[in-house]
Amino acid sequence: MLALSVAAAGTHRARATDGALPRVVLIGEAQDELLSRVAAELVALGFEPVFLPRVPDLAPPEGLAEAARSVDAAAAVQLLPAAGTVRIWLVDRVTGKTVLREVSSAGEGAQDPSLVVLRTVELLRASFLEIRMGSSGQGEVQAGPPVESLVALPPAAPAEEPPRLALELAPAVAVGSFEVAPTLVVQIGGNLRISELLGVELFALAPALPLRLAEAEGNAELHMGLLAAGVRLTFAAPEDRWVPFAGGGAAVTFVDVRGDPQPGFVERPGLVAAGAPYVRGGVAVGVARLLRVRLDALIAWAMPATTVRFDGRDVTTWGPLLVAAGLGLEVLLW
Repeated sequence: MLALSVAAAGTHRARATDGALPRVVLIGEAQDELLSRVAAELVALGFEPVFLPRVPDLAPPEGLAEAARSVDAAAAVQLLPAAGTVRIWLVDRVTGKTVLREVSSAGEGAQDPSLVVLRTVELLRASFLEIRMGSSGQGEVQAGPPVESLVALPPAAPAEEPPRLALELAPAVAVGSFEVAPTLVVQIGGNLRISELLGVELFALAPALPLRLAEAEGNAELHMGLLAAGVRLTFAAPEDRWVPFAGGGAAVTFVDVRGDPQPGFVERPGLVAAGAPYVRGGVAVGVARLLRVRLDALIAWAMPATTVRFDGRDVTTWGPLLVAAGLGLEVLLW
């Protein structure tokens, strides 16, 4: 029997050099029901089970270690039936551990043979697992891919993609002339984050309260608005609470003039539009997972400026410099 064991060892070493699967020695006969089922589980896990007889005059664990070395196996297993139990001996040459576990095989707590097989494979996996925990000593052999696969940690859940699309809504104060009071507008828009730094934005300033002019010739109301599109730069990670940003692009401004002339004068209402490059910047502060409070300011240069005349007399000019500042909300959608 010993001669057969040595011959088998020589054969297996030759196969190992050819890139064979890592081996696990099973002490006993291939016809043994438990061992054959353990062998089937090992094959499914990517190991090569090797059946060897018990080494004479060497009891576990010394006999197991010697058997494993004889075929350069990663581990060796021996199942020893005893009174009402099955003793599972394991020598792990990857972690350098020797483990003994007893499993009930008779009486009320008897284990089904399939559970004994399961406990054997679990014991092997638990021993190999220490290469992940870094708590084992240096073993005699290195872990191969099947060992790594057996103890592989479950893949981490993919990180949740931060929202890229946001809608913004804010009341804002706009100034287009130093000759009249500021006007109230509503800022509404959205921005789409393409990368951590770069994005695009589209927004509008819609008139909320008009500017009112009162002269001897009559009264006039000015409704100011703006539609803009441009590039947005964000200077923080999506998950940061404080998110400073800046942007710039092209805009179209408009001023809608409506008059209420005194008797003897004629109203000439009109809508004047002008192109305007703009820049804006601000900061958003997260107050909830999908909600931020934002403060921003905008500067645009509208050409040509809009001039309001009463009876041929210049009363005020709107533009070319336009300034707006708003405080509102930003809702993250997707």
